[in-house]
Amino acid sequence: MKLFPTVTVLIPTFNHERWIDFCLNSVLNQTYKHLEIIVVDDCSSDSTFEIAQKFSCRNISVVRNHENLGCSRSLNSIMNGIKSKYIAIVSGDDAWMIEKIETQVEFMEQNIGVDLCFTDTVTLNESNTIGPRFPYFHPENRTRPQWISSLFGGNFIPAMSAMFRNSSWFLNNRFDPSLRQLQDWEYWIRAICDGLKFHIIQSPLTLYRVLPDSISNQVSQEKMARSRFEVRVCLQTFKRLPIGELRGVFENIFENHPLYAVDRSNEVCLALLASTVDQGPYQQFAAELLHEYYRNGTHLITDLDYHNFIGSLQRLAVH
Repeated sequence: MKLFPTVTVLIPTFNHERWIDFCLNSVLNQTYKHLEIIVVDDCSSDSTFEIAQKFSCRNISVVRNHENLGCSRSLNSIMNGIKSKYIAIVSGDDAWMIEKIETQVEFMEQNIGVDLCFTDTVTLNESNTIGPRFPYFHPENRTRPQWISSLFGGNFIPAMSAMFRNSSWFLNNRFDPSLRQLQDWEYWIRAICDGLKFHIIQSPLTLYRVLPDSISNQVSQEKMARSRFEVRVCLQTFKRLPIGELRGVFENIFENHPLYAVDRSNEVCLALLASTVDQGPYQQFAAELLHEYYRNGTHLITDLDYHNFIGSLQRLAVH
């Protein structure tokens, strides 16, 4: 008799009254039926919670936060008690193709060395019409050095496509509650640094909601400032990489730099690497990291090398 592992589906949602029913129906209509579904409403100010409650049944539970906690805290609050073999996540405004979970479970059962499985992603508009692939999500699979290098450049992995094994690593690693915008990127960086294996199924099985500017939230100065801060927090996570591996992946970038000639610490390597990315948050991270390292006194950097490096950074302005 074939055994079918249970998949726990986590659905964080906030003010998704226009989309939550479409999302839940896409989960309920999955060809794979061995699901435990948990909806976490993050204290919505609209009717999201009431709509979700109408779906409550034997395998769907709907809980509501008493205050707005953010996606990370919402997910963390319910992850500790999960006993199923696999966990999948989808936001309340996104959706899945009906064969998404079945395809992922079949792959994971046949590839026990894979810890995190994703799928390719297409767009979904305000009328629930499927559009083209989401251009920022790249479905190509990579070697481990390529995963590390690609993730350093930014987040290209759609969280709503994720399925992961409920292993000891996930028991001890939760989403960073200090992050509200880039928590999934930091999570993938942490996982790859700790040696977990990723795979992307190249079928477009995930639907990512994209709304016109007039409907979607406008990018505020506050959000931009938070994003710049969170990029730097995420880059800090690369410190978890063993120094030998960091050098091995990026040494062609370091090898001709005078700082690398005298000090090959993780801090120097990461600062040099970030300085090559022509974006303000990366160059701020490079300056802050090297400054902290330089001040602690246990380095081999000369004063001239340090000041030359800081002076070479062209994108330190906040705006």
